[in-house]
Amino acid sequence: MVRVPELAIFAVHKGTTFFRRPDRAKRIKDLHYIVDIMQSGTSVVAHVERDVLRYCAEGGAAAALARTARDHLTLALASPSGSDLTNGLGEALALRHSMALTEGLARARGYLADFVDLIPEDCG
Repeated sequence: MVRVPELAIFAVHKGTTFFRRPDRAKRIKDLHYIVDIMQSGTSVVAHVERDVLRYCAEGGAAAALARTARDHLTLALASPSGSDLTNGLGEALALRHSMALTEGLARARGYLADFVDLIPEDCG
């Protein structure tokens, strides 16, 4: 039997662990997973949001991961070292979707910020 994680906890986990990756490309790949989820449509995002809010209400390990993901992604969006990652992600999105670099950069930052906004500051 194969166990598949919920999409929300998968995204939260990626948001928690990307900074610990020693390889820049793998850090960007982790962020790309979050962006892929966030650009999957309103029903997918609504489902992820419901699950994140449930984690926060229940507390425990999942809520702690969500808080850490929020903190790490907020830092990545605000800091120069994080800008390197979001710029790399923007370049990847531009290439993948045949769009201008400025649009790829905007989408990268926007989708990550949208994910951060799904996680309440007082989660857990």
